[in-house]
Amino acid sequence: LKDIASLIPKTMAEEMGFNHTRLIMKLRSPVNLSAKDIIRMAFYFALDARLIFSQCLKDVNSNKDLTGKLTKFRNLREIRTKK
Repeated sequence: LKDIASLIPKTMAEEMGFNHTRLIMKLRSPVNLSAKDIIRMAFYFALDARLIFSQCLKDVNSNKDLTGKLTKFRNLREIRTKK
């Protein structure tokens, strides 16, 4: 998704209801995209939202640093059980 970030002008972001800077940041780090954001983009571009979700997952899974940080959420269960 970060590849398309440079292709989205400010007017297009505003038409979709996004702040341009915030949208570009979310496209560069798709883990920050909400389901609402993805569905809004899918309607705007007349795409199946599952295609955008799929690309988000590919981008997240290809980023080893990010996946390492996200796996820490799994450890919250361990923290809760240690109390």
